[in-house]
Amino acid sequence: IGLNFDSGTGDPTFSKVRKKDLSIEWTKVIKLNGYDFLYSGAPTPDGNYVASGFTNSRGAGGLDCWIVKFNGLGDTLWTRTFGGPKDERGYEVTTTSDGGYVVSATTTSWGNGDIDGLIVKLNASCEIIWHNVFREILIDRTYSPVEIENGDLIISGLTNANYPGNSDILLFRLTKNGDVVWRKVLGSNKGDIAHCLLKKPDNSLIMIGYSAEKGDSLSYPLIIHLNTSGEVIEKFELDTGVDIKLIDGYLNEDGDVIGTGFMRASLKSPFDIVLFKLEFAKKKFSIKRFPLSVMEEEAYGSAALSKGSALIVGHSMATHNGDMLFIKWKY
Repeated sequence: IGLNFDSGTGDPTFSKVRKKDLSIEWTKVIKLNGYDFLYSGAPTPDGNYVASGFTNSRGAGGLDCWIVKFNGLGDTLWTRTFGGPKDERGYEVTTTSDGGYVVSATTTSWGNGDIDGLIVKLNASCEIIWHNVFREILIDRTYSPVEIENGDLIISGLTNANYPGNSDILLFRLTKNGDVVWRKVLGSNKGDIAHCLLKKPDNSLIMIGYSAEKGDSLSYPLIIHLNTSGEVIEKFELDTGVDIKLIDGYLNEDGDVIGTGFMRASLKSPFDIVLFKLEFAKKKFSIKRFPLSVMEEEAYGSAALSKGSALIVGHSMATHNGDMLFIKWKY
């Protein structure tokens, strides 16, 4: 899932990539008439796919949270939008055990007038059955939803509730009906951001992100192991002296965390892709820089290809306008 800028404004794009050699089998572009962006996607139990993002092509207000279901040929099966008079932005989407979908999002239409966290639940018939807004004093964002064993949801994100200090990691646990079980803030003397949340087989959680000093400064890789009560079991950090942001990851067959992000040597340098591995049993956290050119490259997605190899997805600015980028990493 990505964007095509041939129209000048950006159109959502689906590509099917062959597993063997990462060649493109087909690409389809959704051409609407506004600002349309799909942020993430997931396979569905029926063999199709669902993606979430935001659009101003279909609603009466500003941006609306946008959910699209499409098949293995890239054909759209249905779309749903959800929004108020201002802006709603969808981020990650996940499927749930009842056949439905949960989207993490933000809103400026409801809450306290600034950016607030928003969770939208759809049923298997693609109907929106509930939504919950997390009203805080300042900015909150929700990024990554995970369903746990009893149908409850754990949501990760960030909050600026401690402003003028740094941002902190924000965690919610919701029931399957959207009621808040608990809310927790995990912070340090740095700014902490959680982009990706994973569930281990033992139902504990892995959070992937980064920490940064106050203001525009270098970021440090951060992975946190949590239980479903939001309590920290273990924290893995690397102070590398360069700017590294971990964005996405997955659990491999050995229980290790494999993933990607991007780094730069200084705040004025272009970004290069990084690949990381956390060998959980050995508590060994390693990161590799993957420079492809002197231009900027960033990676936002990762998935298992086979035992010992990962697919990394991002973009490269090595050409004039930028291209989608697919990497096979043998780790």
